Amino acid sequence: MIIADETQEKRILEHLRCNGANWTSAKDLSQHALQYSRGIFRLRKEGFAIENKVVVVGGVRLGYFRLKQTPPMLRTAPDGSGETHRQKRLFRESEMAVRYADPEEAQR
Repeated sequence: MIIADETQEKRILEHLRCNGANWTSAKDLSQHALQYSRGIFRLRKEGFAIENKVVVVGGVRLGYFRLKQTPPMLRTAPDGSGETHRQKRLFRESEMAVRYADPEEAQR
């Protein structure tokens, strides 16, 4: 996988984690990655539980996404050991970015 793709996935994951149980609009995700649907697809493939819904407003379909739970229940690795190395790394990097984005957390 190309590093730029991983960066987009991390940004998408960070945004979803920051919003917690709140729905994130596709428009908001497009601020982080124009091909956000590819990032969502790859994160789901890695085992992150991401929900989506579509709301119709005035005949316009609007998409929304959120993590089902925080931390996400991750798919078991092929060897049965739990989370894959990549899942752990993406989640850890996302968690650190959120921590340092919050000034109170950065002081701890």
